[in-house]
Amino acid sequence: MNARSTAEFLATFNATVEQPCYMLLHYFTHAAEVTVASTRDAIGLLYSAVDQLLEGDVFSLRKAVRMLLKLVLALFLLVAPSIADIQYLTSSNVTRSYWIHPPDDFQQGHKYPVVIAFHGGSRLGSDADGFAMELDARLSLPLVRTSYSKNKQRYFVYPNGVGGAWAGPTYAEVSVEEDLQFVSDMIADIKSRYSNIDDNRIYAAGMSNGGGFVGTLACSEVGAQFAGFASVASSFYTDVESVDCSPARLPLPMLEIHGGSDKVVPYAGGMGHGGPLPPIPEWYR
Repeated sequence: MNARSTAEFLATFNATVEQPCYMLLHYFTHAAEVTVASTRDAIGLLYSAVDQLLEGDVFSLRKAVRMLLKLVLALFLLVAPSIADIQYLTSSNVTRSYWIHPPDDFQQGHKYPVVIAFHGGSRLGSDADGFAMELDARLSLPLVRTSYSKNKQRYFVYPNGVGGAWAGPTYAEVSVEEDLQFVSDMIADIKSRYSNIDDNRIYAAGMSNGGGFVGTLACSEVGAQFAGFASVASSFYTDVESVDCSPARLPLPMLEIHGGSDKVVPYAGGMGHGGPLPPIPEWYR
């Protein structure tokens, strides 16, 4: 066999055997990692719920609902790898994760916008938080088309905060800089995995603690990667009077929806669960 024949044989072998085997191995390795992680988190939630029940710590509506939520999310996590897609990456030397829901009617060659939705503070501390945000917001749903995902073709991304929270409040487990770095790393990871992302149409949305972090994003250099921001009942812990907001660009499209009778995140500001909160009208100005 001459050199040319050898090169042709190796090229054919690589295309027909080596590459498919590598892709298959990568797929099963990723599936195994996701299954192990989801099972681990499900067991953790089940243990926490059962421990709460055995200690009799359910004698209030709020605690009973929290225990039931843990049980429901644990069951969902056991089947989640088969109905939803979760990705892992390393950011600031910590393993972080996000759930992603591709367009329902995917078309090759078409560029799609991305909506990144940040969950509220749950303190569950597992990969269930982003999955729960998808079920709660219903922008998209696993296996089921929603009116929004059906009519508005886009990627929906649900990242997981460390310890069930985003940076800003005193109960957060990571710094603002670490969470901002995670968002930047996550966007880069999404672009590396999906080549049909529209760079000019990446949006951030969030509720409660996640909505407050959307405000933090808007006031940072990382915010330059987003086309617009929206938040609901947001706790802007990093936007108190002593903290300067320096958006990466102006004008900055921002929508904030807040109830005047909100007792958890008061419209008039004051002391929240994780520190001082600004009055919403002052924050807006």
